[in-house]
Amino acid sequence: MLEFKKLGFEDFENVKNYFDAFRQHSCDFTAGITFMWRDFYDMRIAYAGDDIVFMLTDDDCGAAFLPPAKKNFDIICKEIENYCKSRNIKMQFYSIAKNMLGDFRRLYSDCVYGAEEQWSDYIYEAEAIMKLEGKKYAAQRNHINKFRRLYDDFTFNEITAGDVDECIDLMQNRMAEKDEVLASAEKEAVVDVLRNLDKYKMLTGVLRVNGEVAGFSCAEKIGDILTVHIEKADIRFDGAYPMLTHLFLEKYVDEDIKFVNREDDSGDEGLKKSKLSYHPCELLEKYFVEI
Repeated sequence: MLEFKKLGFEDFENVKNYFDAFRQHSCDFTAGITFMWRDFYDMRIAYAGDDIVFMLTDDDCGAAFLPPAKKNFDIICKEIENYCKSRNIKMQFYSIAKNMLGDFRRLYSDCVYGAEEQWSDYIYEAEAIMKLEGKKYAAQRNHINKFRRLYDDFTFNEITAGDVDECIDLMQNRMAEKDEVLASAEKEAVVDVLRNLDKYKMLTGVLRVNGEVAGFSCAEKIGDILTVHIEKADIRFDGAYPMLTHLFLEKYVDEDIKFVNREDDSGDEGLKKSKLSYHPCELLEKYFVEI
């Protein structure tokens, strides 16, 4: 029987190695997202041989599981089924890619599934959004050029301990008007990353203008994809977001990185418009499956 425990930093390397081997393009299959939201979703894990089973709890739907790796799919699903039966809870899974649905339908012919647009990940061709060539990226190039003209004294470097408090201040001020539950949880998640940079081991960057923090980003690489978990900028600096995105990708996109995942828009229309303006090559749907 599966034995779940609360996710802790002592599990970080195991979780990261597991996702590195799994190599899904969904942001939910990254150590960064899993640990950032571990408290909000009461993330728990169980070790099953070489596999890790992830279970979160959502106020709306209750407990849900991340789909198991394909090599042991049937075995781990049976373990989860037994666990759910023993506790008389629903057997349901989150963040199912479309190409995984066949495995669930094969094993559970009566499964029910659906996807919500607001949780689809925006996937981009790395070279395209790094180079910003062609007419369709004219707006981004214009914003970046304007930023360069207005703020000639800017720097971009990895985040160090000396940058953390200023990055937190920017984020707190940037999100001061957002009181929603998810926005509050996001603040806590970002602070957790910044306070534990040595544990998260993310790729980071901080943009400064005249010494003042104008934006910062954090991401991680898995296989051929760079997933950007955090991107915050001070909109008082004209073009700060496009410049931050450009400098970050310029620094970290190498020959191994083919795609960039900038995660979902959470139903925010402004964020949706911004992410669509970079012309994603895919909106990665993530299905919720109930057995």
